[in-house]
Amino acid sequence: MDLFAQIVGPEHVHTDAETLRRCSSDLFVWPHARTCRAVVAPGTPEEVARAVRAAAAIGWGIVCRGSGTSWNGGCVPHEDETIVLDLRRLNRIRVLETADQYVTVEAGCTWSTLLEGLKASGLRPVFEPFGARATATLGGLLSMQAPDDCAGVLGIEAVTGAGKLICTGSAARAAHPAPFFRHFGPDVTALLLGDGGRFAVKTAVTLALEPLPAHTAQAAFVYATFEAMMRTVVACCRLRTPARLVGLDPAALRGTHGEAAAHALREALARGRRRRLIGALGEVLSRPENGEPAVQSDEWTLHVSAEAVSERAARDVIESLREHCLREGREIAPCLPAGRHVPARELIGPDGERWVPTAAVVPLSMAETAATRVRQLFGVHRARMQGFGMWESCTVVSRPGAVIIEPCIYWHDELSPVHLEQPDVVHAGKSGSAIHFPEGRELAIELRARLTELFTELGAVHLEPGKAHPFRTLLAPQAAEALERLRQAFDPDDRLNPGNLER
Repeated sequence: MDLFAQIVGPEHVHTDAETLRRCSSDLFVWPHARTCRAVVAPGTPEEVARAVRAAAAIGWGIVCRGSGTSWNGGCVPHEDETIVLDLRRLNRIRVLETADQYVTVEAGCTWSTLLEGLKASGLRPVFEPFGARATATLGGLLSMQAPDDCAGVLGIEAVTGAGKLICTGSAARAAHPAPFFRHFGPDVTALLLGDGGRFAVKTAVTLALEPLPAHTAQAAFVYATFEAMMRTVVACCRLRTPARLVGLDPAALRGTHGEAAAHALREALARGRRRRLIGALGEVLSRPENGEPAVQSDEWTLHVSAEAVSERAARDVIESLREHCLREGREIAPCLPAGRHVPARELIGPDGERWVPTAAVVPLSMAETAATRVRQLFGVHRARMQGFGMWESCTVVSRPGAVIIEPCIYWHDELSPVHLEQPDVVHAGKSGSAIHFPEGRELAIELRARLTELFTELGAVHLEPGKAHPFRTLLAPQAAEALERLRQAFDPDDRLNPGNLER
């Protein structure tokens, strides 16, 4: 390890068992995972490049890691001779350019740090990550996000598998390399988005900025079935209005234990804790309307929001959708916090459960079928799930021409090392960390695999493929060959994040 210590300093090379175990895991369970040989934490892009060259010289693989708070195995080594590059020391906001409206941020900077750094500017990123947690790093978000969400990414600084530092977009100019524009010649930036770190190690990103919205408007609606809500989402999506739609299943968030989980939600609210999505749903479930709960235990809710330059313009967007939303639903008071982002769930369930999502992007023509098939899949396994105290929830998010469906499976089990280092888990007050429940874990693995197969059958594409979902096997042979040749141009010795995108 002296080789890496000479590059980053001995205090930034870790070989103790606890650190190796933590940095060789994420939030899910990977039976074929391996423990890395060392965790190396570079502090500059130049140190990243030197560390990559050093690993290549001794024939080791390189796994890139940010916060590790993902469920796709992208930062989990599956080969023995591997080092983990812990990029969290690369955490600075380098440049905030308000005149040209962009910000350059190092890849280990967290989403919350970026938003905090932008507060005084009155600007926000155009980039809109799907359900991003505060601890998620920019490098991880861009490596695992669907490129459809990355229109606001102007450029990327990265280290190739050969240890060369490169920039994309207008920042690639030899003179005046300002990163203000992405589409300067071939869109090389796009190759580094959603790549699972296979093309290069991201060291910094430049994001376009926009003013904070002057006005927002919201509405919320309730539906008797998943399919009815999905038909409404599809009808609204086809109008392509500048509105965001989020569909939620509050009954599933209560869980198959019903009142026990609802009681946990009410307790959290009574303590004044910030539960974000779960807390908001607890508020929905407990809000009276003519003496009855606003949402019944088997109903879906659809939350519509719009942003505009005037209050009237924002209301007009909502009004343009209200007729469609009321065809099969009824309106209730808005109950999610205002804002454009899908609220991020906490990393454990309301009673300390582990959980795992399976996000898929489904074409509009298959959305209702997907809703039915997801419901039927869980119905087939309901008795087994109830026997293990397992339950599910589901989120639906609109996209132009598609919807994102994200079923989540909750089960009691010991928490991973990554769970246990997260502040919201440490302060949650409830923890399943003392419970070793291999039967529930095995069923969670099985159900996730069945969901993946179902979505693949329906023609969906997956968010955050990493090692969790099929990618290469779904490509036409010519497309797979062309992509592999491009990848080899960046990483000729196949050192970076081996196993990602390979399924």
